[in-house]
Amino acid sequence: MHPVISAEETSIRHSSGNGWRRAEPVIRRLLILAILFGQIAYHFSRANAYLETDLWWHLATGRWIVQNESVPSVDPFSEYGLNRAWTAYTWLFDVLFFEVHERFGLLGIEYLKTLLALLFSVALYCLLQKLVGSFGFGALLTALVVAACLPLATPRPWLFTILFFTIELGVLTRLRNRGRTRAIWILPLLFALWANLHVQFVYGLILIGIFLLEGLGDRFWRGGEGYTGTWSSARLFALILVICASAVCLNPYGLSIYRTVWGYANQAGIYLLIQDLSPPNFRSPTHWVFIMLVLGGALVTGQRRSRSMLPYLLLLFGVFVGLRMQRDVWLGAVAGAVILAGWPAGRRIIARDNEWVPNFKVLLAVVAVSVFVVPLVWPQKEAELQRQVGNYFPVDAVRFISSRGGEERLFNDFGWGGYLIWSLPSTRVSIDGRTNVHTASRVVRSYLTWSGNPDWASDPDLQKARLILAPKRQALVSILHLHPGYRVIYEDRLAVVFRKIAAQTGR
Repeated sequence: MHPVISAEETSIRHSSGNGWRRAEPVIRRLLILAILFGQIAYHFSRANAYLETDLWWHLATGRWIVQNESVPSVDPFSEYGLNRAWTAYTWLFDVLFFEVHERFGLLGIEYLKTLLALLFSVALYCLLQKLVGSFGFGALLTALVVAACLPLATPRPWLFTILFFTIELGVLTRLRNRGRTRAIWILPLLFALWANLHVQFVYGLILIGIFLLEGLGDRFWRGGEGYTGTWSSARLFALILVICASAVCLNPYGLSIYRTVWGYANQAGIYLLIQDLSPPNFRSPTHWVFIMLVLGGALVTGQRRSRSMLPYLLLLFGVFVGLRMQRDVWLGAVAGAVILAGWPAGRRIIARDNEWVPNFKVLLAVVAVSVFVVPLVWPQKEAELQRQVGNYFPVDAVRFISSRGGEERLFNDFGWGGYLIWSLPSTRVSIDGRTNVHTASRVVRSYLTWSGNPDWASDPDLQKARLILAPKRQALVSILHLHPGYRVIYEDRLAVVFRKIAAQTGR
């Protein structure tokens, strides 16, 4: 016997089925976003902050600024930089991370770094989604760009540059394509903040210049796709460039911040000596993701035969800086991704997605959940992070030197310089990772000395030093063990401390 089902019950079941069909794409896409942002949070939070050698001198700079209530004008940390002019152009980043470290330790720095990565991912996804009009393709491109950026999952000022550049690109694109000027006021504020966080604000100025060049070229190269010709004119972008370039001067060093930019631009000799400043070696999968996005952008641009200069200029800019330095592959990846998404005019290369698309508030909610859930699933403890510091940096050796007063002149290697600035505040180091203090010739000289070069004894920094704090893996350690002018006064599994014998100090 068949059960009797009333018409009312049938209607309820039918309506509940329709409700599920309406809710299913929302739930499915929220789950995809949760996985995407959860994975980003996981990978960035597990790239431990203590492995970043430059973090420590950033923290020391923040501590110095807080204690002295001013920014330094001369180098307070190294023997070579004594009384030499130094621009702490990342001063706001240094103070921010120092304050976070003081209150929450290394775990707080991990959280802040992860939050910046998630904000960048949200800004990038919003830009790509609006361009491509497809939830799936936008999420895929976002995942690929973030994958290319994984080597940059360190607490460095470039996290702000990546975030601000992406926000700026979105604002300029809306202005060019739709003539929306309400968001223009964001740009001067963005650059005023950017210039106090990282010197690569210059990339943002170049991006405005690229939009300006399109406006100038439009007079000779007619028919730029999607070009409004009203607000997005060369005169408007020229005005924006002037205002933003002026806003950059709202920093403690004023106009001289541009001198720092020029100084870095002329440091080509140091690029091959430091890994993140050297070109991509394509031994890392992330480098292949970068080149895949760049080549994909180039292929799409060629197929579209764009009459606008914009995609060509952005892609050339991304390729130039990305192939020049590993730390800048993110720019090439972003350039390739936005072009694949149909940038600059938003021409969609796939059919528009008619299902539910998350808005900005939903994305922020998913990010907030990721920030709180990921640490619960994969917890880290401050004590464990501090213990791991001792596996990479000479914690015990520093404790020994501090017990002696820490006032003697020190000779150290390049990699440990930043940590020694932080952990031995009363001692001036011989060298550290601040390449706007230590020239390429000094970095090369230090490398040769620690490698046991035949003229190691003529190193002027070594001659002036009374204590030598050496990683045990360095070739110089074997030489000093056998040299009569040096005596081991401390040794552990990671470091050796030599003291120069009195007869040698006058050399």
